[in-house]
Amino acid sequence: MAKKTLLEVRGMKWSEHRRFEKETTPLTKDLEGSESDAIVAEWIFKNIYPDVNIDDFTYGEVIAVTYRTLGLSGEIRLDEIKNLKLSSLGNGSVENTAAIAEESTNTEK
Repeated sequence: MAKKTLLEVRGMKWSEHRRFEKETTPLTKDLEGSESDAIVAEWIFKNIYPDVNIDDFTYGEVIAVTYRTLGLSGEIRLDEIKNLKLSSLGNGSVENTAAIAEESTNTEK
């Protein structure tokens, strides 16, 4: 018997994440732990996975899907975005950047 896929977890797109921040931040800013997690999880299931019934999942699965969705929302698809280099995102060291700049302007070679 083939295993049924209940959900394919994905990151939020830009507009989804903006709406997520706008709608959940005021509701969760004074909450801690499981209260905040519940609001965020319910928002994600309702808005990111609308065809999925949250009640088909255990508490642990809901929290795992929620945190994985949030994690994927902040990841970069380097293989799928042509010519995107991490150093262009500010992750390169100053020393390496200076060395490259020095090398590229050195006309004595």
